[in-house]
Amino acid sequence: MTNNFVRHAKRLLEWNREKLTSQSHLTIQDVDELFAKKFVVIANERKYEANHQNYLEFLNDFRSQIKSIDYQVQEIVHMGSVVVMPLIATLTRLTGKEDIFDAMMLIKFDNSGKIIHWQEVYSQRASLDCNP
Repeated sequence: MTNNFVRHAKRLLEWNREKLTSQSHLTIQDVDELFAKKFVVIANERKYEANHQNYLEFLNDFRSQIKSIDYQVQEIVHMGSVVVMPLIATLTRLTGKEDIFDAMMLIKFDNSGKIIHWQEVYSQRASLDCNP
């Protein structure tokens, strides 16, 4: 039986594929779909106190050069409201450059299923330029 928080974590990956590209439309309401009003993001030891507005600004900058984003989830482990996923993330940039990351993602949800803590540790595996 799939835990509700696991479904929310899978939705986050789908949401990233849909919303984190240069050609997609991203609004504050999109951020509100998944994220609590205030939440914490930790990426490779960099900690950010986030809210819908500052996260939307960050995501708009991030996605401005992204053609596509995809994930290969290797495992899903959940403990209550916490979901952990080791995965491979592939970012394809508008230039054709492909960045591949090995990542460990930890997501904690509040009781309503909104993200209150997103922590990621990642390292770049390879960089391939598809355009000579």
